[in-house]
Amino acid sequence: MTALQENSTAFNPNNLELTLIASYDRLIRANITRVWENVLDWEHLPQLHGTSFGYVSLDEAGDWGWRTWSNPGRTAHIELCVDKTQYVARSYDANKQTSEIWTYLTPEDEQTGIHVEFHATNIKPEAKDKVGKIYLRLYEQLWDEDEAMMMARQLRLTESRNKDTELNLGSSEQLRSRLPITVQLKNSEFRLIELNGKLVLYSTICPHRLGPLIDADICDNSVTCPWHGYCFDINTGKCLSPAESSCKLPEPPTILEESGNIILRYQEFFNATS
Repeated sequence: MTALQENSTAFNPNNLELTLIASYDRLIRANITRVWENVLDWEHLPQLHGTSFGYVSLDEAGDWGWRTWSNPGRTAHIELCVDKTQYVARSYDANKQTSEIWTYLTPEDEQTGIHVEFHATNIKPEAKDKVGKIYLRLYEQLWDEDEAMMMARQLRLTESRNKDTELNLGSSEQLRSRLPITVQLKNSEFRLIELNGKLVLYSTICPHRLGPLIDADICDNSVTCPWHGYCFDINTGKCLSPAESSCKLPEPPTILEESGNIILRYQEFFNATS
């Protein structure tokens, strides 16, 4: 599948009376690879940008871009189409186009320059500045949120982690008094908490797009990624939502108590050396 809009990467293919209401320039602290990932990643819209998008449901997606429904009745949608160093997002209500937003990307080492132009229909001259400011406030917030996500993902992709397969956390009594804590083993990172009187260890890194699970609330023995809403059972690592996902939290080390100390150990390593 591809875009519904014919000549989707041309400016104003529907020959509308579009008004340029504002433009926005910014240097994003993320490289061009991270930015393109972000552009094509429709899944983060209802989660990371929950205050800006009231409803998001996928219609189609591919290398060309994506199209999402903007309401449950499927009478409005957004279609984003990519074209080399730029992309355009168009909004439609009852199949009538209401806006056309062009974003131009310029790689600058490990950063990316963006230039955005906002075009809208049915804009009265006296309302142009007011509507333009609304778009600018919205995009400032969206790019703030996106930039933080892209920087965090880049850090996770490039950071070095402890590769040990065993860790002595000291006495059980002292450990429980300072929970929760974060530990690294076998090139992974885990959060150790006490849940219903039992020590539980689960990954702090979402396997979907390396999102942060470290500060996510635990509810019914599950944890939900704030970036894309993927939900995992912290005991089994199974992805509970979306149901069709095959990703799973990495296997944590076994929690053992030996001579009053809490030991984290990967059993295959222990068995191989015993």
